[in-house]
Amino acid sequence: VYNPSNGKTRLSQPNTYKLALDADICHNIDRAMLLVVNNGTGARARAASMQIAGKTGTAQSELDGKPITYSWFVGYAKDKPYALCILVEDGKSGALAAAPIASQIFEFLAKQR
Repeated sequence: VYNPSNGKTRLSQPNTYKLALDADICHNIDRAMLLVVNNGTGARARAASMQIAGKTGTAQSELDGKPITYSWFVGYAKDKPYALCILVEDGKSGALAAAPIASQIFEFLAKQR
């Protein structure tokens, strides 16, 4: 933290006040999201340069009185500080429309470091 009044900088550690989920539950969710990308509907989100965990989804709604499908993928890189959510309006499914976009973004990000 930088204090402009005295020009000094001090390091600060974040405090955890309350955990949202138990560590075992988080581990199970992480494992399930890895399976989605490695063996399931999120396969098109794979990136050759990093391990990805994620979840696809599809939701039906209406836009201007007409049916529309929203397709999405939410995921993160296991060994990099990257997380993203892709939403495709009028996409067929998260697996077909959103996951490939996620793969392209993860590959792009991998080349930036």
